[in-house]
Amino acid sequence: MSHEDDRSKRRLRKTRKRLLSLIPFMRRGRHERILARMRRHFDSMQKYIDRERDMKLRLAALFLAPPPPATSASCTVRVPFKSTPTDELCLFVTHAPSAALKPHVVDHMNALMDLGVAVVLIANTDCELTSLDVPPELAVRLHGCLVRQNLGFDFAAWAHAYLQLDATTIRRRLYLVNDSIIGPLDRAAYDALIARVRMADADLVGLTANPDPQPHLQSFFLVFNERLLHSPICHGFFERIVNMPEKQDVIDCYEVWLTSFLQQRGFRWTAIFPSLSKLTHHRRNDTVHAWRGLLEAGFPFIKSMVVRDPLEGAEARALLPDRYL
Repeated sequence: MSHEDDRSKRRLRKTRKRLLSLIPFMRRGRHERILARMRRHFDSMQKYIDRERDMKLRLAALFLAPPPPATSASCTVRVPFKSTPTDELCLFVTHAPSAALKPHVVDHMNALMDLGVAVVLIANTDCELTSLDVPPELAVRLHGCLVRQNLGFDFAAWAHAYLQLDATTIRRRLYLVNDSIIGPLDRAAYDALIARVRMADADLVGLTANPDPQPHLQSFFLVFNERLLHSPICHGFFERIVNMPEKQDVIDCYEVWLTSFLQQRGFRWTAIFPSLSKLTHHRRNDTVHAWRGLLEAGFPFIKSMVVRDPLEGAEARALLPDRYL
């Protein structure tokens, strides 16, 4: 091939590339990849639209036929509520599918009580209300124990217990905790966490926040500090909680809106652990998508959702004590 022929071919290739850049041409492989991304994006948008529509339908049904109040659930007091004043009180909710309490629930309550926080245990159960086994050594430490019909999930259980005790005996701080966090996995980290909670000067304190669908503290561990605790808004909030029929209703109506509801009324809020996730708004729940980073930052728990995850569960379970499994 002559030098002139070679130059002609190079000019032809350049001309072809220039022409292709000016016309709507795309290689088949790239075209298929773009179509696949578009389909995934469309499916994601469709799921979001379906979720929003379902939420609005549920909320409309709840508006037309409001669920009964939290206190309508059948219940029995297993350990009488103490009337002695306390600086800090925790309402600890667990779901009890059997007579035995979950080991991590017992450990977490003992950790709180070791640090001077009084604990009221509330167990939601589908079993006979009298069947729950509360070990005597735990019962003597508790500030009270309420076993109730499994209705309304954690917010209804918190409200049911709150409305049965004398809230004026809580001087400084009310903790709302549920059993969806497994731990404490590191006692020193847990003690440091409670110290940070006690130093926080916000009215509402949580461990983590989620920006989806709007910024809010996640409700597995919330703390009402003194100004909020002794305000009429606090009592009014608990008084209006009902037994929502679905878990998603609880999330949509209570967890997602509580933070902004209180902020609009002049209360300040803070999360102990700053957000770690830098992903799309569908994957910005740190406790699920950044749980390793949270552990490294001193978060002494793993969410039960992670432990049950088919992809992440094995690694998470390897970090748990055998008694939690």
